[in-house]
Amino acid sequence: MNTTTFESRGEIGLIRIDHTPRNSVTLDSAEQFLTAITQAMNSSCKAVVITGTDDSFCAGMNLKEVPNYTPEQQCRLLELANKNICTLYSSPKPVIAAVNGHAVGAGLTIALACDYRIAADGDHFAYGLTEARAGIPFPACPAVAVRAELAPQDVRFLTLYSKNVNARQIHSRRVVDEIVPHDQVLERAIAVAEDMASIPADSYAAVKGQFRNDAIQKMKDIVANNSDPMMSKWVSDSGMDAADSMLSQKPQA
Repeated sequence: MNTTTFESRGEIGLIRIDHTPRNSVTLDSAEQFLTAITQAMNSSCKAVVITGTDDSFCAGMNLKEVPNYTPEQQCRLLELANKNICTLYSSPKPVIAAVNGHAVGAGLTIALACDYRIAADGDHFAYGLTEARAGIPFPACPAVAVRAELAPQDVRFLTLYSKNVNARQIHSRRVVDEIVPHDQVLERAIAVAEDMASIPADSYAAVKGQFRNDAIQKMKDIVANNSDPMMSKWVSDSGMDAADSMLSQKPQA
């Protein structure tokens, strides 16, 4: 059974992405993710950890399913993608990404919308913003997050070279804050969450607003007006031809 769940562990909330194959994004999984993060925001927890299952955090859009969606389904998925990233990025609570493995495309933008990012070390894990090669351009809010969180040269490299890289590369480009062994990712993320939960909630939210307000407002406007430019045509005919599994690509050393 495919489920993305939220559970409260005292002051820490845990969202676990669990969708086959490799926690890839579909309409169903995006709906469940929005439900889970809404529950987390409305709960009494003081910090939130997001993680995946097995060797995948989130492998991006399901490239066998999404390119075949109807225009109406594509619009709904765009709407959900924008709401999900906006909700995470503007969260008044600390959100920690426990990136337990493959994080590609939409998966890496989820991590970028979090406040602290810990990823699994190892050359066999793929990390990348491969939307160009997959034929599925960025939704508007994820694009805002990428520009806000990465240095311009890293935006250029990751989005336009558009290949998966390994943990050392993604760490050297400051996409993630730490890399640790796979079996320590969740434990370390919970420790960081517990530390960040001790920050006074009002001052945390205020400081986040001071430094993220411009990007957050852009996202909120996109969501409120449903104004993503991709609404008119998201996955092109050439994009459908390009949509094969990006995880078969060997990460660049």
